Amino acid sequence: MGKPVCYHFVCTLGGSAWSAEPLKGDDEPAASLEGAEAPSLDELAKSLSALVKAAKGETGRIMCNQITPSKALFTATIGGVVIAGGAAPVAAAAAGGGGGGAKAAEPAKAAEPEPEEEEEAGAFDLFD
Repeated sequence: MGKPVCYHFVCTLGGSAWSAEPLKGDDEPAASLEGAEAPSLDELAKSLSALVKAAKGETGRIMCNQITPSKALFTATIGGVVIAGGAAPVAAAAAGGGGGGAKAAEPAKAAEPEPEEEEEAGAFDLFD
């Protein structure tokens, strides 16, 4: 697992089309890439994914977050550690990494049903 490399693009809606410009900076790998244009944000994200794949040889993890109605941030992360959801915390606890051997909390006890009210003899009951 190598050091992660992140490509960032600022996406802007101009008229009826989206355009993306790479972030500029000394440590920004996307600075050497070209921008892109597409009629929709989804198509722009696909285009940027292909652009990153052509530059790096793989796509990695892709995120495109719309910040405002006319701005979005596209991020492609290549390399690094991938943590899958679901069983990871359970597996870590089972392996002894759950906080110094502290005992797990007991599951909550189910609430007992409320007692039913007793009816008086001879009282009117709507559901008889």
